[in-house]
Amino acid sequence: MTTDERIIDYTRNFLNRNELESRQGIYIEKETNETIKQIVHTIGDARLTVSGFIENVLQRHFETYKEEINTLYVLKARKPIR
Repeated sequence: MTTDERIIDYTRNFLNRNELESRQGIYIEKETNETIKQIVHTIGDARLTVSGFIENVLQRHFETYKEEINTLYVLKARKPIR
C-alpha cells in the first residue's frame, strides 16, 4: 500500500465524524487526551469530536482483533475454578 493509499485509509477509518447515539464517560491520561485533541482539531473532519475519534479507533481495534479477543475470552471464561 502506498503512502497516499495509507493516508486515505486512515482518514476514512479514523478522521470522519460518526454519530454517537448512546454516550458513556471514560477516563484517559491527560497527555493522551491532549494528543487526541491535537489530531482531531488539526487533521480531522471539521465535525469530528474527541469522542468520535476514540469511537472510531476502538471500533477498528475490535474489528482487527475480534478473533484474538474472542479466543482470549473463551480461554479465560473456561478456566476452571481452583
